[in-house]
Amino acid sequence: MSLWFNGDPANTPQRMYVALSGTNGATGVVAHDDTNAAQIDRWTQWSIPLTEFSNQGVVLTRVQSVSIGFGDKNNPQPDGAGNVYFDDLRLERP
Repeated sequence: MSLWFNGDPANTPQRMYVALSGTNGATGVVAHDDTNAAQIDRWTQWSIPLTEFSNQGVVLTRVQSVSIGFGDKNNPQPDGAGNVYFDDLRLERP
């Protein structure tokens, strides 16, 4: 899986994550290595091996949704502000 993103240094510093949810009820979450990813102010490609999701129980032939978020998916907090742009999100066979 890959996507491109472009943030802003004025954004609240937050870790970005991608979550894939499958029809089997499993959700795999992968966080970006940079804890301040929302502040990266250039187009940046983020490539994630699909095995990162399948190792968490997601059946890759049965993906139901893709989510992109900031902070902690398992403990959401009402904070953060700013804009991040996304482009060219791809799910590709390995």
